[in-house]
Amino acid sequence: MPGDLRDPTQSVPYHYDPKYDRGANPFEPGATNLENYLQTVVLERGVKLSPERMGDLVHHMIAKGFLHRNPGDESFRNEIFKYLDNIKKAKKIASMWVRGLNQNGRS
Repeated sequence: MPGDLRDPTQSVPYHYDPKYDRGANPFEPGATNLENYLQTVVLERGVKLSPERMGDLVHHMIAKGFLHRNPGDESFRNEIFKYLDNIKKAKKIASMWVRGLNQNGRS
């Protein structure tokens, strides 16, 4: 054996070597900021949610049971995109309805 195994620098020599900088721990414990993460996912669709809409999205995710899952899960992201698509459809239907009322001469 080249060194004494009771000496940690012999079994893992790079561990104490000053030329290897300690990096950030990617598995740092702690909760992620959920609203910031949701906003970054929503921005992939080119939309920015207001605080009220963000609250609605969080309540929707709680109701569907998605907040206990890993936010990086594909089904988590798909549920967010489905929610955004439903909002877009609802706005489109509401605008068509209002336009139909205006064309019929009603206020």
